[in-house]
Amino acid sequence: YMSKLMLSKDTINQIIVEFATTMSYELDQNNHKGNDWREKANIGLLLGRLQEEVDELIQAINYDVDPKFVTSEAADVANFAMIIADTYKHRKDK
Repeated sequence: YMSKLMLSKDTINQIIVEFATTMSYELDQNNHKGNDWREKANIGLLLGRLQEEVDELIQAINYDVDPKFVTSEAADVANFAMIIADTYKHRKDK
């Protein structure tokens, strides 16, 4: 029998805030590419970019790189997932 190690709600919230900060930083670093995805983005192309980011995250983990770099790659994955969800919701709400 293995007991489960549970994270406190405060710890989880801290992890979320830190990760969201990284997501925001990554978006700021790519702001020159534009942030008008709601109107211009193609969901299929975004899904392809999401897969590319997942592949980069897998490579970073496989190469055992610095945890900050892995977090950065994970934030890129999360940002594309967020953009896809936001684009889809925005178009369905019209």
